[in-house]
This record gives sequence, C-alpha cells and structure tokens, in this order.
Amino acid sequence: MKTIITRNISYLLVNPSQATTHVTIEQHQAVSNVFLLNLFPTKLKKLARIVSTDEAREERVHAIVRDSHLAFEFRNFKDEAAAVQWLKGTRAS
Repeated sequence: MKTIITRNISYLLVNPSQATTHVTIEQHQAVSNVFLLNLFPTKLKKLARIVSTDEAREERVHAIVRDSHLAFEFRNFKDEAAAVQWLKGTRAS
C-alpha cells in the first residue's frame, strides 16, 4: 500500500487468480475491505483484477465491490492481456 501512495500509482493490476488461501469467509471479507479502504486516499484511477476459478470467492468479491462506493474504476478480467489493455485505455486488436 505504501508504494501505491508514495509513487502516486494511478493504474493497478491485481492477480489473485492462482492464490490459495486458508482463511475464513469473514477473514477474506475483512482483508478485502481493508485493502479497498486503504485505496481511497490514493490517486488510483483504475484497478483491474484477474478473476480466480473459485466461484465462492468471486461472489464475495463482487458483493464487496458492489457495496463499496469506489473512487476509481474497477473491472474484473479473465486474462492479464485484456486487463493491461483496459488499464492503458486501448482496445484489443
């Protein structure tokens, strides 16, 4: 988080698609909420996220994002190339 703030990061790609976690649903939600709250005072404009194959996790993330009034654009992607294109503001060829 410190790097995002000190380097004035405007575009961020998060890829938790291969992450395996052994946390409860409540712990996952709490960590996600803190992460999003910490992004509010930043200069972030766009956050791209690569989706995982864990449907339950994806449902929780969707609910968290839906209920958070984000100050930046947020989109989920299936692949990194599409996410990077969106962050750069370009379209796929």
